[in-house]
Amino acid sequence: HKNKSNLEKGVTFKYIDEPGVDLDGIKRDVFTLFWRQSSCRFLEGNDYSFVPRATGIPREQYVLIGRILSYGYITASIFPTFVNRAYMQALLCGEDSLTDDNLLEGILEYLSTYERERLLRLMSSSHLSANDIDFILDFGERGGVNFTPTIENIRKIVVEVARAVLINTP
Repeated sequence: HKNKSNLEKGVTFKYIDEPGVDLDGIKRDVFTLFWRQSSCRFLEGNDYSFVPRATGIPREQYVLIGRILSYGYITASIFPTFVNRAYMQALLCGEDSLTDDNLLEGILEYLSTYERERLLRLMSSSHLSANDIDFILDFGERGGVNFTPTIENIRKIVVEVARAVLINTP
């Protein structure tokens, strides 16, 4: 797929030394294996919610991944369901389509269980301890957010970090 014209010609896959015709079963296997294998190299997150790595991947490879994504979806109905929903919504519908709730859900899916549970607790809390403030400050640094944490602005901090980590960084 490095050559854009390959998308127009079509691609056929076959197993070596096995008889058969590709009636999209082999194609689905190839794209499924591609996403399974490439998730470690091109994506970061947890087992259920990935976004593209923020560093170390040249723009050309992002374009290539996009071509493979669209070709796999169009020709074999394969779509990597483990890609973060907020990221995918921004990619397909534009960043303006995202609400704060979409971003909040997206970052909570992306984070570790510990971080997710701690943020949920803090967003529903009526008091912040010194440890909680340190946690929010550290969390905010991930997205370049440097608001002083208060009970009133925790949600805003989380949404801004989500925008930076899920949408703007890749």
